Formats: sequence, structure tokens, C-alpha cells
Amino acid sequence: MSTVHTRLLCFATLALFACAREKDDIPGSHHRSPRKVTPMSQGADGIRTTQKCLYTLSITKGDSYFRAPGVKVWDFQPTFKAAAPPRGATGIAAVSTFSLEGAPLMYVDPATKSAVVNGAAFTELKRVDAPRLQGKSEIMGRALPALLAHYNREKLTRFLLLSQMIQTYYHISATVCAVANSRKDGGRTITFKASHLYFTNRRNVDHYGFSVTIAADGTITVTGLR
Repeated sequence: MSTVHTRLLCFATLALFACAREKDDIPGSHHRSPRKVTPMSQGADGIRTTQKCLYTLSITKGDSYFRAPGVKVWDFQPTFKAAAPPRGATGIAAVSTFSLEGAPLMYVDPATKSAVVNGAAFTELKRVDAPRLQGKSEIMGRALPALLAHYNREKLTRFLLLSQMIQTYYHISATVCAVANSRKDGGRTITFKASHLYFTNRRNVDHYGFSVTIAADGTITVTGLR
């Protein structure tokens, strides 16, 4: 085989290898496993904390409400209307186990084709972008007495995270580690350390912290940690 033919064969082999690597780096090119709740886990991307995780949540775009059947929004909603679920309302799969008197806490509104919350459980809620808070606080809205009588505040905090109304990533996924759980004046605050995965022209993992407080009257506040 001539030197020219040998070089051409080498270039073709390298090109095929590069294409295969490029496919591996494309977000969404792999099947993602369903969300997991893992006790005492640090997460694959290495949560930056010296504290043991009380529990971790793995949250992905594949489980988001805007990927749910019947929803026609293409990204994170800024708000979630509160309304009575119609008969046979479809609950969002990622939080389908959360309900109040047989009705889902979060469901698809067939009229607006968006995700809404159960009006017997919540006031209208505002989406909060946790990675961008960086020391600031935002009030989401309020959990109503009927819901507070049915679920404890720790369980409701998990619901707000898994429903992705508290946004924990920009593009792809997040691993969220609960590091502290405290009570004060009838409310509860849970503190989290988190990492989230996103892509620019390369793979990125950022680390941040935040807390979620559900007060005695049900007011929900999310605060970023510096």
C-alpha cells in the first residue's frame, strides 16, 4: 500500500472516531434513567460539601413538566396558575404520587396546555431559579391549610423540587443534597448543596447552595447561599 493510501486510511479512521466521540457528548444522546431518591448519597458529580447528605434527589429535564404529554410549553414556566383540577385531570408523572383528596397537586390544564397546581393546595406559584439566587431570597407563593394538614413541610419541599417549580438546573440535570433540616416558629427550613450539568461549547458542572423555608402560614421562600 502506498504512503498516500496509508495516510488517507488513517485520516478516515480518525474522522470516524471523532464522530463517535461527538455523538457521546451531545446532550440527550444517551438514555437517562428515571429520577432517583438516594439516602446518604453524594451524587455522581461530587457535591461540594463536608456534610453528610440526609438524602439526594436526581432531577433531569426528561422528567420535567414541559416534557409531559399534553403540555405545549417549551421551557420552564414563569408561573403556575392555581385552579381546581377537572375530573380526570392528568397528573405530572414526576410527582404523580402527590395528591390531595384524590386530585393531583400538579396537572396539565387542557385549555392552556400548561402545568398548573391544585387550587385547594396552593396559591398561584412563581418559579424560582435556585442556581441564580446567589444570596437573594424569593417568595414562591403559599401552601394552603388543607395541604399542610395532609403533608409535612419536608415532604412538600421534595414535591417543589421534583416538580421543578424550584428550578435546579439550566439545561440538563441536577443532583441536590439535603444537608440540614431545622424548625423555627412553626415553620421548617431545609438547606441544600447542589450541582447542575449544562453545555456551552463543552460540558460544565456548577456548584451552588440554597434553602427552602415553608413557614407556619405556608409561605414558601427560597434563599440562595453564597
